Amino acid sequence: MGDDFIAPVANDLGVSTTDMRTALDNGQTLAQVAQAHGKSASDLKTYLQNQLKTRLDQEVTAGRLTSQQETDRLNQASTHIDQLINSTGPQGGPPPFAPPPV
Repeated sequence: MGDDFIAPVANDLGVSTTDMRTALDNGQTLAQVAQAHGKSASDLKTYLQNQLKTRLDQEVTAGRLTSQQETDRLNQASTHIDQLINSTGPQGGPPPFAPPPV
């Protein structure tokens, strides 16, 4: 996971990017980091879904996606977000799933 993903999530959780990366490198999941900072896995999933929706809304407005494509991507993302927040990656590396670029 790159800092472009980690930084906003860390900010939402009220933790530094460095502390977030350290926790993930030490084998914690995003859900565990969220819970350690007073947020539930559900809160984190909602945050990530809202971030994705904002990006996809911009793509629809720009004419690069249809509303149906946006809906399809949002539906597909739900399972992937669950995997993302509940998975640990290899030590020092990203989790086995990262959201697809828009």
